[in-house]
Amino acid sequence: MGTWNHDRDCFISMSIYKVSPLIPPEKYLSCMTVPAGITAYLGAYHSDCGKYPFDLLATKAHAPVVLVSSAAGAVGVIIGQLYKKAGAVVIGVTSTKAKASRLKNDYGFDFAIAYREDEGGMDGGLQRVGNKLKKGRFLVDLYVDNVGAGQLDSAFNYMALKGRILGIGAIAELDGYADETKFKGIFKYTTIIARELMFCGFLVSAHLHRIPEALGR
Repeated sequence: MGTWNHDRDCFISMSIYKVSPLIPPEKYLSCMTVPAGITAYLGAYHSDCGKYPFDLLATKAHAPVVLVSSAAGAVGVIIGQLYKKAGAVVIGVTSTKAKASRLKNDYGFDFAIAYREDEGGMDGGLQRVGNKLKKGRFLVDLYVDNVGAGQLDSAFNYMALKGRILGIGAIAELDGYADETKFKGIFKYTTIIARELMFCGFLVSAHLHRIPEALGR
């Protein structure tokens, strides 16, 4: 079954099927759908930047530090757990202290920053974590970016040498897609040169053939 999209002049196919009763619906929607768990898995395991923490763990160079924005969102909360399970130190950025508490207590994140409510916002939180881990401003090996704009600039300030940035989303730029004059952009992009960073974009629709692998994991 399906519907005709008159705006795009195309037919959109849809499938309806029953979810196994062995899988709670909330777990299915979080872990086994494309906008959530599948994007998280494929971004982590099938992007050159996403795989970087696993490479560091394999060589036993050091425990990589992974920073995730929109960490309480559908993709962020899953990808953070994937890296934590592998052995990375995971920092989540979210809006409120209540969400930050859940990231640590319910989902196992090592640190969580509430950029709207913590003193100093995201920058202040990263400074505190950097001092605690004795890494200063060279803290983050991989930044998983779901937000863009100002939060991406904040992450630039704390990237480790030869770190990686995995760009999955840019929700802060939502208005700019309808009106280019509203794009916020980034300002600290010269950090890519100064710290020899690698920036990888990830578009899940280019990896849909890997969905069976993701579901199998």
